[in-house]
Amino acid sequence: MAREGICLVVSPLVALMKDQVGRLREKNIRAAYIVSGMLPREIDHTLNNCIFGDYKFLYVSPERLQNDMFLTRFKDMPVNCIAVDEAHCVSQWGYDFRPSYLQIPELREFHPNVPVLALTATATPQVAHDIVDKLALKAPASFKASLLRENLSLSLRREADKIPKLIEIADNINGSGIVYTMSRRKTKAVAEALISQGHNATYYHAGLGHKERQLRQNQWTSGQKRIIVATNAFGMGIDKSDVRFVVHFDVPESLEAYYQEAGRAGRDGQNAFAILLSNQKDEERLQNSAEISFPDKQVLRAVLIGLFNHLQVAFGEGTSRPYRFNLRAFSKFYDLEPILAHNAIGSLKRDGWLELSDAFYSPSKLLFKVKNKDLYKFLVKQPQYEELTKYILRNYGGLFEQYVTIDEAQIARRLNFPPEKVVTQLEELHRLQMAAYYGQNELPTISFLRERPLGDRIVFDEESLNFLRDRHQLRIDEVLQYIEGQRVDCRFSTIMNYFGEVPAQDCGVCDSCKRNAFNSDKEATLLRIQQDILSALKVESLADQALRKHLQKYPAEFIEEMMRYLIQEEKIRLDGLTWRLR
Repeated sequence: MAREGICLVVSPLVALMKDQVGRLREKNIRAAYIVSGMLPREIDHTLNNCIFGDYKFLYVSPERLQNDMFLTRFKDMPVNCIAVDEAHCVSQWGYDFRPSYLQIPELREFHPNVPVLALTATATPQVAHDIVDKLALKAPASFKASLLRENLSLSLRREADKIPKLIEIADNINGSGIVYTMSRRKTKAVAEALISQGHNATYYHAGLGHKERQLRQNQWTSGQKRIIVATNAFGMGIDKSDVRFVVHFDVPESLEAYYQEAGRAGRDGQNAFAILLSNQKDEERLQNSAEISFPDKQVLRAVLIGLFNHLQVAFGEGTSRPYRFNLRAFSKFYDLEPILAHNAIGSLKRDGWLELSDAFYSPSKLLFKVKNKDLYKFLVKQPQYEELTKYILRNYGGLFEQYVTIDEAQIARRLNFPPEKVVTQLEELHRLQMAAYYGQNELPTISFLRERPLGDRIVFDEESLNFLRDRHQLRIDEVLQYIEGQRVDCRFSTIMNYFGEVPAQDCGVCDSCKRNAFNSDKEATLLRIQQDILSALKVESLADQALRKHLQKYPAEFIEEMMRYLIQEEKIRLDGLTWRLR
């Protein structure tokens, strides 16, 4: 901000780009993004603004760096910094390797003296070395904050039935929370289970419409909803510091993903909890993960040819434009399991065949293609379009110079038209060459990075794909060791060691540290639990949930042991769901 010129930010997620640009604009900082799904004229206008319009930030995806039009214009930009976000994506050892990140050093050739900033929250020593190497950083300074968060308690709970444990967590921890699941279907089911027990919850996943996602996110960030159940599509760029708990209802497939999501709790420095729920099904799913996540080359070949055919890509073509893509329709047409198709596309992406953007909400856009006087001559001959056209011209500016975002529903309400009439008339104006109208849509896009080979002579880099599969398996093994209890040391120390940081001391607040502290003097701990139980019940009988909340500072297994002992000694009894003294 303090220097003349513009900062180019390379970022992998459309949602994150849009969120950050929106926040910059709220602060009256001139910022823009270029993403798949934008119209060529919009992109051209944005690039012009970045060259001549005193913009401070331009966000692009790494795939944009291979676009000749972008590179030609980038040479003329007054660039003062190149920032690479989620820089672990540049490394094959990173948990989300993106081959297009390898194009960044070529970008630097246009502005060789401009400094480069690489940022990531999750870099092992191997990944950090790769970032320096692959981005051709020159004698870089390295800034690394400690991973240790003394206010964040990490814990693991092995539960055959996770819903009761989740309800217990929600009952016992006040404040805002996030619950992560692995599937869209499960977000709704888990949210409904929380709601049925009186918790103010909602759910979020990428399959919801743009407006619905925005509504639910805003309800949670503003505190209208206390708990949000979400897939990992939620959380990037969320500016909410007072999250008191993050629960992983399903075990993630890497410690990187786990720590990044768990770390969204307690950013205000107050006490917070990150709780991982696990059971045998999770472990079986993880054991089979590499086979499911990395289909064999026969499947990859069939899916790639299917994509070319489905999107009507001719031989020798495919790289000139992005293609809107509906995974569900594609899977149904080719009789594929959606998860298999999704993972095959992921492997094709890693092998450099294509890029699949996350779903991009593109609002409706309108541009009048004729001059003002010609449009009015047309309306004299076609008066049925006059009311709509004149209303739009009165309420939206710049329609003869550039594409302008419009809201058909609002137009319909103001004109007292049925919404379908507005859309129909706009489509007719488009067909009659009076206007260019593009209705809103919300689908991901596929951009092919290679032309369709003649005769479908498709070759894969099997060595690289095997390497990525083996690397995935190593990550799974690390997660399994973490959840199987083979490491009984401090959980934060385990994660810090994984990322190459030598912990100075144990965190003292994770479940392992607490258990070790209590185990060192188990008899005294059990005696304190007994005294706490009897003292509390002497005052009044307590519901099971209330008594457990009263005892939450103790390890769960110690509480169970003492309750069994006191029942056997006939000092307490459980009457329905209420504990009483005998």
